[in-house]
Amino acid sequence: MNWRFSPKFKQKIEHKIFALIPCLLFFSASCATLKPTHKPYTTSLSIEGQYYKAVFNDFLNLFKRKGIKLITESLEKGQIETDWLYFSKPGTSWRFRYNLVLSFAEDKEQPNTVQVSAAAQYQGGIPIRQDPFRPGSMGYDWGDIPPDQYLIVNLNDFFMSLKNNIDPIRSNIILPDPQKIRRVIYRLKGISPESIESFPFDGTQRIINFEDEYTDIQTSSEIFHEKNAVTIPVSDKKYKQFLRPSVFCQYEDPMVKRTAQEIIGDEKNSWKAVKKIAAWLKKEITPAYNFSFATAKDALTVFHGDCSEYTVLGAAFCRAVGIPARAVLGIMYNGGIFNYHLWLEVYVGKWMSVDPQFFEKDEATGEYYTDATHLKFFWIDLGDNTVKVMNQFMSNIMGKLKIEILDYSEAIE
Repeated sequence: MNWRFSPKFKQKIEHKIFALIPCLLFFSASCATLKPTHKPYTTSLSIEGQYYKAVFNDFLNLFKRKGIKLITESLEKGQIETDWLYFSKPGTSWRFRYNLVLSFAEDKEQPNTVQVSAAAQYQGGIPIRQDPFRPGSMGYDWGDIPPDQYLIVNLNDFFMSLKNNIDPIRSNIILPDPQKIRRVIYRLKGISPESIESFPFDGTQRIINFEDEYTDIQTSSEIFHEKNAVTIPVSDKKYKQFLRPSVFCQYEDPMVKRTAQEIIGDEKNSWKAVKKIAAWLKKEITPAYNFSFATAKDALTVFHGDCSEYTVLGAAFCRAVGIPARAVLGIMYNGGIFNYHLWLEVYVGKWMSVDPQFFEKDEATGEYYTDATHLKFFWIDLGDNTVKVMNQFMSNIMGKLKIEILDYSEAIE
Protein backbone atom coordinates (compact mmCIF):
# COMPACT_ATOMS: atom_id res chain seq x y z
CA MET A 1 0.00 0.00 0.00
CA ASN A 2 1.37 3.42 -0.96
CA TRP A 3 0.86 6.23 1.55
CA ARG A 4 0.49 9.75 0.21
CA PHE A 5 0.58 12.86 2.40
CA SER A 6 -0.49 16.32 1.45
CA PRO A 7 2.19 19.04 1.34
CA LYS A 8 0.47 20.77 4.25
CA PHE A 9 0.62 17.58 6.41
CA LYS A 10 4.33 17.03 5.53
CA GLN A 11 5.10 20.60 6.52
CA LYS A 12 3.36 20.10 9.88
CA ILE A 13 5.36 16.91 10.58
CA GLU A 14 8.66 18.58 9.68
CA HIS A 15 7.82 21.49 11.95
CA LYS A 16 7.21 19.12 14.93
CA ILE A 17 10.47 17.25 14.30
CA PHE A 18 12.49 20.48 14.22
CA ALA A 19 10.70 21.64 17.38
CA LEU A 20 11.82 18.46 19.16
CA ILE A 21 15.53 18.91 18.38
CA PRO A 22 16.15 21.62 21.06
CA CYS A 23 14.27 19.48 23.60
CA LEU A 24 16.45 16.47 22.83
CA LEU A 25 19.60 18.56 23.08
CA PHE A 26 18.41 20.01 26.40
CA PHE A 27 17.56 16.49 27.62
CA SER A 28 21.09 15.25 26.82
CA ALA A 29 22.70 18.25 28.47
CA SER A 30 20.49 17.87 31.55
CA CYS A 31 21.46 14.22 31.98
CA ALA A 32 25.14 15.14 31.82
CA THR A 33 24.63 17.94 34.37
CA LEU A 34 22.52 15.94 36.79
CA LYS A 35 24.61 12.79 36.78
CA PRO A 36 26.28 12.36 40.19
CA THR A 37 30.06 12.47 40.06
CA HIS A 38 32.12 10.77 42.73
CA LYS A 39 35.15 8.59 43.16
CA PRO A 40 34.37 4.85 43.17
CA TYR A 41 34.06 3.67 46.75
CA THR A 42 34.65 0.17 48.07
CA THR A 43 34.75 -1.11 51.64
CA SER A 44 35.58 -4.56 52.99
CA LEU A 45 35.67 -6.75 56.07
CA SER A 46 37.05 -10.09 57.24
CA ILE A 47 34.77 -12.77 58.68
CA GLU A 48 36.75 -15.22 60.79
CA GLY A 49 35.85 -18.78 61.72
CA GLN A 50 33.51 -19.17 58.74
CA TYR A 51 33.66 -21.12 55.51
CA TYR A 52 33.32 -19.44 52.12
CA LYS A 53 30.07 -21.12 51.10
CA ALA A 54 28.44 -20.46 54.49
CA VAL A 55 29.28 -16.75 54.38
CA PHE A 56 28.03 -16.42 50.80
CA ASN A 57 24.73 -18.13 51.68
CA ASP A 58 24.33 -16.05 54.84
CA PHE A 59 24.55 -12.84 52.82
CA LEU A 60 22.24 -14.23 50.16
CA ASN A 61 19.58 -15.26 52.68
CA LEU A 62 19.82 -11.96 54.53
CA PHE A 63 19.09 -10.00 51.34
CA LYS A 64 16.14 -12.25 50.56
CA ARG A 65 14.71 -11.91 54.08
CA LYS A 66 14.95 -8.12 53.85
CA GLY A 67 13.27 -8.01 50.45
CA ILE A 68 16.32 -6.57 48.65
CA LYS A 69 16.09 -7.40 44.95
CA LEU A 70 18.90 -9.66 43.68
CA ILE A 71 20.13 -9.00 40.14
CA THR A 72 22.81 -11.68 39.92
CA GLU A 73 24.21 -14.30 42.28
CA SER A 74 27.10 -16.66 41.63
CA LEU A 75 28.78 -18.84 44.22
CA GLU A 76 31.37 -19.93 41.65
CA LYS A 77 32.35 -16.34 40.80
CA GLY A 78 31.92 -15.24 44.41
CA GLN A 79 29.63 -12.34 43.59
CA ILE A 80 26.19 -10.99 44.53
CA GLU A 81 24.69 -7.93 42.87
CA THR A 82 21.62 -6.20 44.32
CA ASP A 83 19.30 -3.38 43.32
CA TRP A 84 20.31 -1.14 46.17
CA LEU A 85 20.05 2.65 46.29
CA TYR A 86 18.38 5.53 44.47
CA PHE A 87 19.13 9.24 44.56
CA SER A 88 16.35 11.70 43.69
CA LYS A 89 17.57 15.21 42.97
CA PRO A 90 15.09 17.85 44.26
CA GLY A 91 13.83 20.26 41.62
CA THR A 92 14.26 17.70 38.85
CA SER A 93 12.27 14.75 37.56
CA TRP A 94 15.24 12.39 37.63
CA ARG A 95 16.50 9.60 39.83
CA PHE A 96 19.92 7.95 39.74
CA ARG A 97 20.46 4.30 40.58
CA TYR A 98 23.36 2.44 42.17
CA ASN A 99 23.74 -1.30 42.47
CA LEU A 100 25.61 -2.92 45.31
CA VAL A 101 28.16 -5.53 44.26
CA LEU A 102 29.52 -7.92 46.89
CA SER A 103 32.62 -9.98 46.19
CA PHE A 104 33.75 -12.95 48.27
CA ALA A 105 37.20 -14.53 48.51
CA GLU A 106 38.89 -17.00 50.84
CA ASP A 107 41.80 -15.53 52.76
CA LYS A 108 44.84 -17.59 51.73
CA GLU A 109 46.86 -16.53 54.77
CA GLN A 110 44.21 -17.12 57.46
CA PRO A 111 42.29 -20.44 57.48
CA ASN A 112 38.49 -20.26 57.70
CA THR A 113 38.47 -16.54 57.00
CA VAL A 114 36.48 -14.93 54.22
CA GLN A 115 37.18 -11.49 52.78
CA VAL A 116 34.04 -9.64 51.67
CA SER A 117 34.13 -6.36 49.74
CA ALA A 118 31.26 -4.11 48.72
CA ALA A 119 31.25 -1.57 45.90
CA ALA A 120 28.59 0.90 44.76
CA GLN A 121 28.24 0.96 40.96
CA TYR A 122 26.46 3.76 39.12
CA GLN A 123 23.74 2.44 36.79
CA GLY A 124 22.32 5.60 35.23
CA GLY A 125 19.30 7.85 35.49
CA ILE A 126 15.59 7.21 35.04
CA PRO A 127 12.57 9.56 35.08
CA ILE A 128 10.83 9.47 38.46
CA ARG A 129 7.43 8.99 36.85
CA GLN A 130 8.63 5.61 35.53
CA ASP A 131 9.94 4.53 38.90
CA PRO A 132 7.94 5.68 41.96
CA PHE A 133 10.04 6.82 44.90
CA ARG A 134 10.76 4.11 47.44
CA PRO A 135 11.74 5.66 50.77
CA GLY A 136 13.93 4.17 53.47
CA SER A 137 16.78 1.81 52.67
CA MET A 138 16.06 1.80 48.95
CA GLY A 139 15.76 5.52 48.30
CA TYR A 140 17.28 8.85 49.25
CA ASP A 141 16.28 12.44 48.48
CA TRP A 142 19.55 13.96 47.30
CA GLY A 143 19.32 17.42 48.81
CA ASP A 144 21.61 17.88 51.81
CA ILE A 145 24.32 15.26 51.35
CA PRO A 146 26.19 14.75 48.07
CA PRO A 147 25.96 11.17 46.73
CA ASP A 148 29.63 10.37 47.25
CA GLN A 149 29.43 11.13 50.98
CA TYR A 150 26.12 9.35 51.34
CA LEU A 151 27.43 6.22 49.62
CA ILE A 152 30.36 6.07 52.01
CA VAL A 153 28.01 6.35 55.00
CA ASN A 154 25.71 3.66 53.69
CA LEU A 155 28.36 1.15 52.66
CA ASN A 156 29.95 1.29 56.10
CA ASP A 157 26.63 1.26 57.93
CA PHE A 158 25.57 -1.61 55.67
CA PHE A 159 28.65 -3.66 56.58
CA MET A 160 28.22 -2.91 60.28
CA SER A 161 24.64 -4.21 60.07
CA LEU A 162 25.68 -7.33 58.15
CA LYS A 163 28.46 -7.98 60.63
CA ASN A 164 25.89 -7.94 63.44
CA ASN A 165 23.66 -10.42 61.61
CA ILE A 166 26.16 -12.78 60.03
CA ASP A 167 29.23 -12.73 62.27
CA PRO A 168 28.02 -11.43 65.66
CA ILE A 169 30.08 -11.08 68.81
CA ARG A 170 28.55 -13.78 71.01
CA SER A 171 28.20 -13.34 74.75
CA ASN A 172 29.64 -15.88 77.18
CA ILE A 173 26.64 -15.25 79.47
CA ILE A 174 22.92 -15.14 78.70
CA LEU A 175 21.26 -12.20 80.43
CA PRO A 176 17.54 -12.87 81.03
CA ASP A 177 16.54 -9.18 81.34
CA PRO A 178 19.38 -6.99 80.02
CA GLN A 179 17.46 -3.70 80.40
CA LYS A 180 17.50 -4.27 84.17
CA ILE A 181 21.30 -4.55 84.31
CA ARG A 182 22.86 -1.59 86.18
CA ARG A 183 26.53 -2.63 86.30
CA VAL A 184 28.72 -4.78 84.01
CA ILE A 185 32.41 -5.66 84.02
CA TYR A 186 33.62 -6.43 80.50
CA ARG A 187 36.91 -8.01 79.41
CA LEU A 188 37.99 -6.77 75.96
CA LYS A 189 40.53 -8.52 73.73
CA GLY A 190 41.71 -8.30 70.14
CA ILE A 191 42.01 -4.52 69.73
CA SER A 192 44.95 -2.26 70.39
CA PRO A 193 45.52 -0.41 73.71
CA GLU A 194 45.46 2.84 71.71
CA SER A 195 41.93 2.10 70.52
CA ILE A 196 40.74 1.35 74.07
CA GLU A 197 42.42 4.45 75.50
CA SER A 198 40.42 6.55 73.05
CA PHE A 199 37.08 5.24 74.44
CA PRO A 200 34.95 7.77 76.36
CA PHE A 201 35.59 7.38 80.09
CA ASP A 202 33.30 9.25 82.46
CA GLY A 203 31.14 8.55 85.49
CA THR A 204 29.45 5.60 83.77
CA GLN A 205 32.48 3.91 82.15
CA ARG A 206 35.97 3.33 83.57
CA ILE A 207 39.00 1.04 83.18
CA ILE A 208 39.53 -1.21 86.20
CA ASN A 209 42.33 -3.40 84.84
CA PHE A 210 44.71 -2.77 81.93
CA GLU A 211 46.96 -5.66 80.80
CA ASP A 212 48.91 -6.44 77.61
CA GLU A 213 46.45 -9.13 76.47
CA TYR A 214 43.17 -7.66 77.72
CA THR A 215 41.43 -4.70 79.32
CA ASP A 216 38.65 -4.82 81.93
CA ILE A 217 36.08 -2.03 81.74
CA GLN A 218 33.21 -1.39 84.12
CA THR A 219 30.01 0.26 82.86
CA SER A 220 27.18 1.48 85.08
CA SER A 221 23.77 3.08 84.77
CA GLU A 222 23.03 6.47 86.19
CA ILE A 223 19.84 7.99 87.58
CA PHE A 224 19.22 11.67 86.92
CA HIS A 225 16.55 13.67 88.77
CA GLU A 226 14.32 16.29 87.16
CA LYS A 227 15.05 18.81 89.94
CA ASN A 228 18.71 18.95 88.81
CA ALA A 229 17.93 19.65 85.15
CA VAL A 230 18.87 22.92 83.44
CA THR A 231 16.29 25.12 81.77
CA ILE A 232 16.01 25.16 77.99
CA PRO A 233 17.24 26.55 75.72
CA VAL A 234 20.83 25.92 76.89
CA SER A 235 22.95 28.94 75.94
CA ASP A 236 26.38 28.03 77.35
CA LYS A 237 28.90 28.48 74.51
CA LYS A 238 30.88 25.35 75.40
CA TYR A 239 27.95 23.26 74.13
CA LYS A 240 27.63 25.19 70.88
CA GLN A 241 28.90 22.36 68.65
CA PHE A 242 26.14 20.09 70.00
CA LEU A 243 23.44 22.59 69.08
CA ARG A 244 24.40 23.12 65.44
CA PRO A 245 22.47 21.82 62.45
CA SER A 246 24.32 19.49 60.08
CA VAL A 247 23.74 17.38 56.99
CA PHE A 248 22.45 14.56 59.21
CA CYS A 249 20.88 16.57 62.01
CA GLN A 250 18.73 19.07 60.06
CA TYR A 251 16.77 20.52 62.96
CA GLU A 252 16.20 23.78 61.04
CA ASP A 253 13.96 21.88 58.63
CA PRO A 254 10.41 23.21 59.26
CA MET A 255 8.88 19.76 59.72
CA VAL A 256 11.58 18.65 62.19
CA LYS A 257 11.41 21.90 64.16
CA ARG A 258 7.61 21.92 64.28
CA THR A 259 7.40 18.29 65.41
CA ALA A 260 9.99 18.83 68.16
CA GLN A 261 8.03 21.79 69.53
CA GLU A 262 4.76 19.86 69.40
CA ILE A 263 6.35 17.02 71.38
CA ILE A 264 7.61 19.11 74.30
CA GLY A 265 4.90 21.82 74.27
CA ASP A 266 5.70 24.52 76.85
CA GLU A 267 8.14 22.33 78.80
CA LYS A 268 11.28 24.19 79.96
CA ASN A 269 12.81 21.46 82.12
CA SER A 270 15.44 19.84 79.88
CA TRP A 271 15.21 16.33 81.38
CA LYS A 272 11.40 16.29 81.22
CA ALA A 273 11.63 17.42 77.58
CA VAL A 274 14.15 14.68 76.75
CA LYS A 275 11.87 12.02 78.27
CA LYS A 276 8.97 13.30 76.17
CA ILE A 277 11.12 13.10 73.03
CA ALA A 278 12.30 9.57 73.91
CA ALA A 279 8.70 8.44 74.55
CA TRP A 280 7.56 9.91 71.21
CA LEU A 281 10.35 8.15 69.32
CA LYS A 282 9.56 4.81 70.95
CA LYS A 283 5.85 5.17 70.16
CA GLU A 284 5.93 6.71 66.68
CA ILE A 285 9.03 5.25 64.96
CA THR A 286 8.62 1.64 63.87
CA PRO A 287 11.79 -0.44 64.39
CA ALA A 288 13.06 -1.59 61.00
CA TYR A 289 16.43 -3.01 60.07
CA ASN A 290 17.79 -0.69 57.36
CA PHE A 291 20.74 -0.80 54.98
CA SER A 292 21.10 2.96 55.17
CA PHE A 293 22.09 5.78 57.49
CA ALA A 294 19.18 8.19 57.06
CA THR A 295 19.10 11.88 57.92
CA ALA A 296 16.70 13.27 60.53
CA LYS A 297 14.42 14.62 57.80
CA ASP A 298 14.34 11.25 56.01
CA ALA A 299 13.58 9.39 59.26
CA LEU A 300 10.69 11.74 60.05
CA THR A 301 9.32 11.24 56.53
CA VAL A 302 9.17 7.43 56.63
CA PHE A 303 8.57 6.90 60.39
CA HIS A 304 10.72 3.76 60.59
CA GLY A 305 14.36 2.92 61.09
CA ASP A 306 16.99 1.29 63.24
CA CYS A 307 19.25 2.76 65.92
CA SER A 308 20.83 5.34 63.59
CA GLU A 309 17.42 6.79 62.65
CA TYR A 310 16.28 6.92 66.29
CA THR A 311 19.53 8.68 67.19
CA VAL A 312 19.78 11.31 64.45
CA LEU A 313 16.08 12.18 64.75
CA GLY A 314 16.30 12.33 68.56
CA ALA A 315 19.38 14.56 68.35
CA ALA A 316 17.64 16.84 65.85
CA PHE A 317 14.56 17.16 68.09
CA CYS A 318 16.74 17.95 71.12
CA ARG A 319 18.82 20.55 69.29
CA ALA A 320 15.68 22.10 67.82
CA VAL A 321 14.44 22.96 71.32
CA GLY A 322 17.84 24.01 72.67
CA ILE A 323 19.11 20.78 74.31
CA PRO A 324 22.73 19.87 73.42
CA ALA A 325 22.82 16.36 71.93
CA ARG A 326 25.41 14.01 70.44
CA ALA A 327 25.56 10.37 69.36
CA VAL A 328 27.46 7.48 70.91
CA LEU A 329 28.73 4.55 68.89
CA GLY A 330 29.36 1.35 70.80
CA ILE A 331 27.85 -2.05 71.52
CA MET A 332 24.98 -3.36 73.61
CA TYR A 333 23.81 -6.80 74.65
CA ASN A 334 20.79 -8.15 72.80
CA GLY A 335 19.59 -11.76 72.70
CA GLY A 336 22.89 -13.44 73.50
CA ILE A 337 25.05 -11.32 71.18
CA PHE A 338 26.64 -7.87 71.25
CA ASN A 339 25.28 -5.58 68.55
CA TYR A 340 27.09 -2.55 67.22
CA HIS A 341 24.74 0.22 68.27
CA LEU A 342 24.14 3.97 68.14
CA TRP A 343 22.35 5.94 70.86
CA LEU A 344 21.92 9.47 72.24
CA GLU A 345 23.67 11.52 74.89
CA VAL A 346 22.04 14.77 75.99
CA TYR A 347 23.22 17.60 78.20
CA VAL A 348 20.60 18.34 80.87
CA GLY A 349 22.92 19.64 83.60
CA LYS A 350 25.28 16.76 82.92
CA TRP A 351 25.66 14.42 79.96
CA MET A 352 23.18 11.53 80.15
CA SER A 353 22.82 8.46 77.92
CA VAL A 354 19.37 8.08 76.38
CA ASP A 355 18.52 5.05 74.25
CA PRO A 356 14.91 5.62 73.11
CA GLN A 357 14.50 1.97 72.08
CA PHE A 358 15.68 0.62 75.44
CA PHE A 359 14.84 3.32 78.00
CA GLU A 360 14.07 1.61 81.32
CA LYS A 361 12.15 2.95 84.33
CA ASP A 362 13.69 2.77 87.80
CA GLU A 363 10.92 1.59 90.15
CA ALA A 364 12.44 3.26 93.22
CA THR A 365 12.65 6.78 91.80
CA GLY A 366 10.33 6.71 88.79
CA GLU A 367 13.19 8.04 86.66
CA TYR A 368 14.44 6.52 83.41
CA TYR A 369 17.92 5.17 82.64
CA THR A 370 19.92 3.38 79.94
CA ASP A 371 21.11 -0.09 80.96
CA ALA A 372 24.75 -0.87 81.64
CA THR A 373 25.14 -3.37 78.80
CA HIS A 374 25.83 -0.29 76.62
CA LEU A 375 29.60 0.04 76.14
CA LYS A 376 30.77 3.30 74.53
CA PHE A 377 33.43 3.36 71.81
CA PHE A 378 33.33 7.03 70.91
CA TRP A 379 31.22 10.19 70.82
CA ILE A 380 29.95 11.67 67.55
CA ASP A 381 28.82 15.28 67.22
CA LEU A 382 26.87 14.37 64.04
CA GLY A 383 28.72 17.10 62.14
CA ASP A 384 29.65 17.00 58.47
CA ASN A 385 32.77 14.89 59.22
CA THR A 386 30.74 12.12 60.89
CA VAL A 387 31.45 9.69 58.06
CA LYS A 388 35.21 10.09 58.21
CA VAL A 389 35.34 9.77 62.00
CA MET A 390 33.18 6.63 62.07
CA ASN A 391 35.14 4.97 59.27
CA GLN A 392 38.51 5.60 60.87
CA PHE A 393 37.47 4.33 64.27
CA MET A 394 35.48 1.27 63.22
CA SER A 395 38.27 0.04 60.94
CA ASN A 396 40.28 -0.60 64.13
CA ILE A 397 37.51 -2.58 65.82
CA MET A 398 35.25 -4.48 63.42
CA GLY A 399 36.23 -8.11 63.00
CA LYS A 400 38.83 -7.86 65.79
CA LEU A 401 36.98 -7.19 69.04
CA LYS A 402 36.30 -10.06 71.45
CA ILE A 403 34.21 -9.50 74.60
CA GLU A 404 33.57 -11.45 77.77
CA ILE A 405 31.26 -10.56 80.68
CA LEU A 406 33.11 -11.09 83.96
CA ASP A 407 30.41 -9.83 86.30
CA TYR A 408 27.09 -7.97 86.30
CA SER A 409 24.48 -6.67 88.73
CA GLU A 410 20.92 -5.34 88.66
CA ALA A 411 21.67 -2.99 91.57
CA ILE A 412 23.51 0.34 91.54
CA GLU A 413 26.42 0.18 93.97
